[in-house]
Amino acid sequence: MQNGHIIASTKHIKGLERKLTKTKRQQNRLTILFQLSDFYKDDGNRLVTLGYEAYNIAQSLADAGTMIRSLKIIANGYHITSDYNSALQLIERTLQSPLVNNNEVQRAAILGIIAHSQLGLGHYDSAIKSLEAALSVQRKHNLIREITANLRTLGRAYRMICDYKRSLEYYTESYALLREVPNLSDENAILVSMGILYSQLAEYDKALEFLFRAWTTAKEMNDRYAESTALNNIGIVYKLNGKYQQALDHSLLSYNISKDQNNVYYEALTCSNIADIYIYLGKFDLALEYSTLGIEYALRTESYYSRQKTSAYHGMVLHKLHRYEESISYLREAYEMIVNKSGSEDKCMVLECLSSSYE
Repeated sequence: MQNGHIIASTKHIKGLERKLTKTKRQQNRLTILFQLSDFYKDDGNRLVTLGYEAYNIAQSLADAGTMIRSLKIIANGYHITSDYNSALQLIERTLQSPLVNNNEVQRAAILGIIAHSQLGLGHYDSAIKSLEAALSVQRKHNLIREITANLRTLGRAYRMICDYKRSLEYYTESYALLREVPNLSDENAILVSMGILYSQLAEYDKALEFLFRAWTTAKEMNDRYAESTALNNIGIVYKLNGKYQQALDHSLLSYNISKDQNNVYYEALTCSNIADIYIYLGKFDLALEYSTLGIEYALRTESYYSRQKTSAYHGMVLHKLHRYEESISYLREAYEMIVNKSGSEDKCMVLECLSSSYE
């Protein structure tokens, strides 16, 4: 086990599930539920089910800390399936719970969770206010790890509204604070975030510097999921910079790791990125092969985001192959998914392909 990222065999998971059915003592059930939630971190529906059982046990034990930990698991599950409203409703109910009414630190932790749902719904001002309120309390109590996490989320919020200067300020502060409480998992997350931000600023060398460091920390943790994430983003940056062979090499590495780990969510995303690279290389048959694979993987996840991405790229490939009717179907699906979402860049790309498909 490395920082909660666990590579587990199916046999081990089934053993834990059998143990859960036989265990009656609530504290023991909580331990197993949290272990299983680590294994199922990409399965939205399973996370919600596991989290709710832990949440209910925590309420019966009047254990606010465990209730908040369970709440985060449930919220993550809802976020994977893009059911941000259900997450928001539960979080708001939790804020009214007598267990947390008079504890500002616990309420600040919940505000940090609620901000992710608000971002998912495109409520950027509300998310920023939630994070600022949480940080005000956490700074007062010098909760360094919580501060670094919420600064990173604040950086993401400003990145989503294209205020890259403010975003960079918060990412940089978060990264600097990590020196006080070194944690490879947190360091890896902020390195990836800063790499993505610099790529959006078209500072590709700097983006690659951060992403290669993220890949290094992932290998130090023996965290294959984090390796795949870093490599996929390295591939994207090389693609944006017109270095298509390097892009392909790193994206294929990411795909192979995801495939080895049976990480269907990342298999879908990496396949779409590989398809896009093959489009730039003019290899449309290979682009179609990988975009089709991406669609197949996305259909096996509950992730709204992966379905949107794979539909968009599959539609683009079909457009390049002059299969316009099929292209329109996938591009229309992708466009409907991103209407009123933050992905304005995706929206412009999809609209451009749609309009030319109709010509």
